[in-house]
Amino acid sequence: MDVIGLGIGVTSSIGQAIFLGLNGALYTFLSQSTGAENYRKAGVYRQRGRFVVTIAFIFLIPFYVFCGDILKSCGQNSVVAEKAGVFIIQYIPAIYLMALIDIDKILLENLDKVNHAMACQILTPIIHFFWIWLFALNLKMGTPGIALAYFTTNSIIWIL
Repeated sequence: MDVIGLGIGVTSSIGQAIFLGLNGALYTFLSQSTGAENYRKAGVYRQRGRFVVTIAFIFLIPFYVFCGDILKSCGQNSVVAEKAGVFIIQYIPAIYLMALIDIDKILLENLDKVNHAMACQILTPIIHFFWIWLFALNLKMGTPGIALAYFTTNSIIWIL
């Protein structure tokens, strides 16, 4: 459990904070374009937001890949830091999907289509516990199963 907590804590404080900051700027542009009922421009902003998040993500990948070594050099327990580094690498696709989901959620909020986003936010945590049970416990995948559960849950949210 230390491994997952450390891995999610590091990715939340570094990577996801950057994505949420970038997407916060996007919120302003989407609010202006949807307020002016310029939906084409809102779509362009959405695509630009995806592009910017993708470029930022590409620059963060080396940090994620070497995160285990960075944690060790910061004085974390070597075994926990190494396993957290492996978990973070496995967690990378889920982080990227979270950033894309946030962009779509911002657009839906600005279009007053909040019921769909709300339904996803209510139902997917329940499904997420099922994925954790299936991958980590039932199939005995352990920590990689938790990362796969996050990816699967975020994939479902993004598709819906």
